[in-house]
Amino acid sequence: MESLMNQLREYFFRQFPVIEQHDLALMISVLLVALLYVFFGYKLLRVYISILGLILGAFIGVVICAVLDLTSTTVVLVIIGVSALALAVAGFLLYKVGLFVLIVLSILPVVLTIVDEFATVQPVFMWVGSALIALILAVLAMFFVRPVVIIATAFSGGISIANLIVNNILPEIAEMNTKEGARIFMLIIGLVIAVLGIYFQFMTTKPKKKAESGS
Repeated sequence: MESLMNQLREYFFRQFPVIEQHDLALMISVLLVALLYVFFGYKLLRVYISILGLILGAFIGVVICAVLDLTSTTVVLVIIGVSALALAVAGFLLYKVGLFVLIVLSILPVVLTIVDEFATVQPVFMWVGSALIALILAVLAMFFVRPVVIIATAFSGGISIANLIVNNILPEIAEMNTKEGARIFMLIIGLVIAVLGIYFQFMTTKPKKKAESGS
């Protein structure tokens, strides 16, 4: 899986080297989006569902172009653009489907990170167990949108921000500690940010029947 992702990454940056050259700008953009995810995940739920569709659509477009080994930048842009736009619109219109996928993709990396750090299990059991937890929370989100979305977005965004801080913004932290120490430090930062995000979101939002039904 990691090898496949690296191949897709290499193909993408080979087609669009300008993006790789502006890695800092990309990192700052990701950080800002993650901060909004932590503190405004519920308020911007439909926006994030559309963004998720956009990202998944673009990813599918990259996969198609890589499989076909397309070299024309124009053709690659068109395929990625159409695919991204199609899934963004689908995510906005199919609210419940988009919500389900959003919760799964938000919770799965968080659970994997925690389980990998504190439990000693075979990778296959780790993935299956983490996927089951993510699926259960995604099902619960169909009935309890506000609390599940707030918790999922706060933890997902918090872990993402902590990962950026430890590995990209302050890499010396990871270098000064053991791998396990750096990861524990990352989890602590992520949990603190998540708790702040959960508190902020619960204090600044209230359940709305319209929002809960997706209308």
